[in-house]
Amino acid sequence: MALDNARRVYMTRSVTAQISHDANKFYQLPIEVYYLIVSFLGYLDLRPLRLTCRTFYRVCAVQLNNIDLHTITTDLSRLHVQRLMRLTAKQASDIRELSICSASGGPLSLGYRVLPSCPLKSQASKDLREALKKLKQCRTLRISAVEIKHTDYELAWMGAIDMTHSVLSAFCETQNSLKSLTLDFRTDNVASLLRGGLERIPSYGPAELSRFPFGSSRINHISLNLNANIAGSPGLCERLLHPLYTRYGVNEVSLDLGKAYAENVVLDVLRGMGHRMLEPKLKQYCHSLRVLTMENIIFRYNYWLRFLHSLKREFRRLQEVNLFWEVNTSSESTSLITQWNHNTIYDNTQTRVTYTGPEEHGALTALEKIASEDPLSVHL
Repeated sequence: MALDNARRVYMTRSVTAQISHDANKFYQLPIEVYYLIVSFLGYLDLRPLRLTCRTFYRVCAVQLNNIDLHTITTDLSRLHVQRLMRLTAKQASDIRELSICSASGGPLSLGYRVLPSCPLKSQASKDLREALKKLKQCRTLRISAVEIKHTDYELAWMGAIDMTHSVLSAFCETQNSLKSLTLDFRTDNVASLLRGGLERIPSYGPAELSRFPFGSSRINHISLNLNANIAGSPGLCERLLHPLYTRYGVNEVSLDLGKAYAENVVLDVLRGMGHRMLEPKLKQYCHSLRVLTMENIIFRYNYWLRFLHSLKREFRRLQEVNLFWEVNTSSESTSLITQWNHNTIYDNTQTRVTYTGPEEHGALTALEKIASEDPLSVHL
């Protein structure tokens, strides 16, 4: 399906070829043909034609209802970038969601070999940014490297990182109102990435990358998914966690870091993760943060009581705290829901805290202790 005629496009050569082949079948004509036929129904009063068109519509009604006119799914290859550049202003303004992933297992965008050690300065990257700047009404951006199955995996994976920086840079330069950002860089090939291969790649070095000023774009949700081993590599996280430097407007931050030690992962890159360093970092969001989700986060020491006390005391606008840990088959899972009531002279706010995880955990013990000490805390 051509990008010029429809705005939900799975832009892979195999899918495009299959659509062209299926278009020759009687019951799978291109959508434009159905539109053309339906447009004539108001002028022609031929009963056979009406009956035929109604049959056409019944056959394709399910396909038409499943089409999302506001979403583009692409791997940002050269061909896809050219098609994006040919979008009219009306077509580009209708796009609300951009999903970047590898549908065929190949590298994202141009891969890594085309991009030099300064990806934001390459001509190919400039063309990509010019194409993305047309998507001024895009509200949701999703980037995933999960599907990459390339033989030269290290280069393909780092190419996805470079592409991510080019895309984020383009959205920052555009006066759009991006609201949701999802980055998924989980991988099954952790060993190939961490076996000394990345150190040989120029852009893996300590080159300084520009911060992304997402504060002006009103983004309110950031989701980041990483493997524990990758999350433990400061060099990689230095590149992957840049969007988390956003200081204003972010209401929800979701982090899934496998079973990595949090103080060595999340805010060790963001200048430390021990509770003494985590609290000042989170306080940047104290006036806007509404939902805090922490999955499989491990504190090396039992800092949960101090950390949760700080959340309860400092983040009075926080509405939800979701704590989740995976449970081994040898142990049992438990859940706890408690509510913190903040009665002040200004307002009466509430924070709902949900714990899901093993029966013995420092966070669970801390929540029970806080509930026993505070008469305003309520078990739900």
